[in-house]
Amino acid sequence: MLFFQKRNKEAEKIAREHQRPAWVRLPLMLFFFIILGALFSYHFERRLEQLEAESSFWDETDGVSDTARSRLNEHIRRFRGAWGMPVIAHIRKDIVLLPEKIEANTLFIGVSPSRGDAVILLPPLVSRALKNDGTHDARRVMEHELGLCARVGNPVSCLEQTLDALDSMLR
Repeated sequence: MLFFQKRNKEAEKIAREHQRPAWVRLPLMLFFFIILGALFSYHFERRLEQLEAESSFWDETDGVSDTARSRLNEHIRRFRGAWGMPVIAHIRKDIVLLPEKIEANTLFIGVSPSRGDAVILLPPLVSRALKNDGTHDARRVMEHELGLCARVGNPVSCLEQTLDALDSMLR
């Protein structure tokens, strides 16, 4: 009888006497799984935010502090929440290049402080919404202002100002 061993009734009796009643075990087990699920969810939400932040902002110059980086990432997160479009911001050493793979609904802002260049790539719906009477192109004006600002000032604050200006234009 390898599979059906003889039951040890005395051991089962002792275990039943020392075991908590079912009305105590069930809520404790339920509480444990709720806490475990909440911690699991919290951990992965934080990790998702970190991954989004890493993919949203890229600094080639390594001149951006952690506080400025987190402030800009928060700014990008609010803009994404308000308008529903992903934002990619790059600070480059030399020439501003577009990413190889970029979705159509993504807002790209690239700046080179050393050269004073800036590139803003607007999604098609946003560019149509910003079309004026044809006297000036809002995107080119923002690119020019961003390039000048980044050349003389802090590029992170210039990126934040550009996002604020774009937000106010869209409202």
